[in-house]
Amino acid sequence: MDSRADNFPVIRVLIVDDNPTVRAAVALILEDENDLSTCGEACDIADALKQCEALQPDLALVDLSLRGEDGLDLVKRFRLCAPSMRLVVFSLHDEPFHIDGAREAGAHGYVIKSEDPQYVLDCMRRVMAGENRFPQRSLQ
Repeated sequence: MDSRADNFPVIRVLIVDDNPTVRAAVALILEDENDLSTCGEACDIADALKQCEALQPDLALVDLSLRGEDGLDLVKRFRLCAPSMRLVVFSLHDEPFHIDGAREAGAHGYVIKSEDPQYVLDCMRRVMAGENRFPQRSLQ
């Protein structure tokens, strides 16, 4: 984690989504936070892996659908190449199958894109504090 001028720890977030509008919206939301900042953005698995290696983020916010690629594959790869990085899946899908798949792939949290932005921020903070955060819709 980095620190801002007031020595407040800053959680560095890598946003992985194939939709540039979603990436920009999340980055804009993070811009107003003292303890969260966007360190990079990626639109597919290859770009995400490069960004992860170069930037070493604290947390990745990962969409399930990445231009025909499976975001869960990325979650699994992140767990291997960056085991200390915390992972939150950020998806339109609210079905238990997807939520449980994210948990099984190694994600630490799951947020449905229709949630309030404050909920998304809270989830990221709680995941960074060591909690696992999954919706009640999960089968597990």
